[in-house]
Amino acid sequence: MNNQSDVDAIIARRYDNGADLWTTDDKRICKGSPFSTLDSLFMLSELGETSSPIVVDSCCGEAYPEADHFHASTGRFS
Repeated sequence: MNNQSDVDAIIARRYDNGADLWTTDDKRICKGSPFSTLDSLFMLSELGETSSPIVVDSCCGEAYPEADHFHASTGRFS
């Protein structure tokens, strides 16, 4: 099954809350559904996007710098 159009639609809204990666201007990741950082990551994960660069950046980059034990190959934290 090709989910690329769904993935593209979610990624296209990455700035909707005021900052990059679905965060607010003050870097909050929980703004509200459906396009908070957490909700977007859940949706992308369900579509099989667990190790793409945008998912890794959202989990381990600017949006969540404390997550230093993320394994992109499995999409899991340790």
